[in-house]
Amino acid sequence: MLYNWFSKAEYVKNQGVIKVNIHPDLKPFLLNLKERFIKYSLKYALSMSSAYAIRIYELLVEYKKLGFRIFELSQLHDLLKVPKSLKKRFPDFKRKVLLIAKEEINEHTDLLVDFEEIKEGRKVVKIKFIIKDKNENKKKQIIDNSDKNRDKLEKILEACSRGLSE
Repeated sequence: MLYNWFSKAEYVKNQGVIKVNIHPDLKPFLLNLKERFIKYSLKYALSMSSAYAIRIYELLVEYKKLGFRIFELSQLHDLLKVPKSLKKRFPDFKRKVLLIAKEEINEHTDLLVDFEEIKEGRKVVKIKFIIKDKNENKKKQIIDNSDKNRDKLEKILEACSRGLSE
């Protein structure tokens, strides 16, 4: 079937606004987009200069709760649309793609990532990405600091109450 996206479009004078009505048959597809796509802040993608870093970030962000993701090397090559020249030698792929992506993701996004090479014999066949949420680390630090502050406050109150009772 073929649909026009909009069943109605109207320009509102002096407001610079166009009001549109979406074709009723398309609404279920458009309203359920959240379930089919990954949600992340665009500021992270825009702050990275490497297209590989952006794509790897997209592939990892949905796994941050799990904490890791493993790719067959050939699968990762395909997902990243890596040219044949980088597929031939793993050290080149590692240097020009993985290390740069790791650096940019760690510097510019909400994730801390690292990777491990999984080998069969001497050949790298899989890459395991380790994924941590920077925000979780910050929350943990805040909780740790508040616990320390609470302990200090209790000691101060205890010292004050001893001073008052003497």
